[in-house]
Amino acid sequence: MLSFAKIICLPFVFTSVTLLASLLAFFIERKGIIFTNIGYKKWYKFLTIIILLLTLALLARNILRFVAANSYYKASIAFTNNNLIEAKTNLDNAITIAPFDEYYLARIEVKTAEIEKLLSSSSTSSPELQNKYKVLVESQISDALKAVDYDNKNPKNYMALGLAYERSMLLSKDDGYKKSIDAYEKARNLASDKDYVDVIKAKVSFGASKEEEALKYIDSALKYNSSSSPALFISSQYYASKNNLASAIEYGEKAVLSAPTAVDARLSLGLLYVQDKRYNEAIQIFGTVLQLTNGQNVGAMYYLAVSYKLKGDKSNLALVINELEKRIDPESKEMIDLKADINNTDTTKPSKK
Repeated sequence: MLSFAKIICLPFVFTSVTLLASLLAFFIERKGIIFTNIGYKKWYKFLTIIILLLTLALLARNILRFVAANSYYKASIAFTNNNLIEAKTNLDNAITIAPFDEYYLARIEVKTAEIEKLLSSSSTSSPELQNKYKVLVESQISDALKAVDYDNKNPKNYMALGLAYERSMLLSKDDGYKKSIDAYEKARNLASDKDYVDVIKAKVSFGASKEEEALKYIDSALKYNSSSSPALFISSQYYASKNNLASAIEYGEKAVLSAPTAVDARLSLGLLYVQDKRYNEAIQIFGTVLQLTNGQNVGAMYYLAVSYKLKGDKSNLALVINELEKRIDPESKEMIDLKADINNTDTTKPSKK
């Protein structure tokens, strides 16, 4: 985005060139040098007018860019406040005044929020919903293509295009899949984190029920970066879906080792430990997640309680339940099931001191 400093400085550069041209003309006049057959005075005036016109043109262009950037800033604030209509209006203004790929990407993000809102508030079988979804996805594809036209060297633009085509798979599965993979492949050629793009392609392939291609992309990611946490994580999920618990845990542990602060990878590994009845390791994993999230991850807290229950540690289970009841309805089925063993024994919840 063009800053106010650039808007002021760039015309100043041209003005400086004009002054240098004046000094050069003065030198020519003093020395009696003539470079062209129209004479140095006419040559100097002609050069000065051209430079001034260029300066004014650059200033006008940069002022427009500044106005567009201001609309983009307003759109960012509106989007943060979940005012999608105002955000879209400001982005439309920015794009009309001075098109920029970042503005197209931002408008795609606003439309993504509109899609999520649409899907969460409507019946998926409604023809009206399908039509609205189609319009939003097609407009996302259009914006992504414009972003690519603006800068075809920016991998983010191709990633946005790939995601837009990925959403179109609900409308036309095979066509959307092919175009999505093609766009992601172009992004991969430009991106530095090629393993991450390979993982995205693998997820798209799994979603299109193309398991063989998905595995090929995972293999490509791990060949590019053997410690790629996203690739190791999706490998773990794949083996878990095939009930290959040993391989799922192996890749899950590698994923956590590669990205120690990745909460999703730790939660997934903890659940695998629970399945494998390795409750002590599950407890350690869920406890670490709570440390990483300052005790705010309710999922980790719940599965920590489940691990204590399965282990038969009623004392620690009671402690965790005390905290869970502040975050989950005490009368919910999950909480009732957790408290069942405690309520059937003489064990009482420890008093707060």
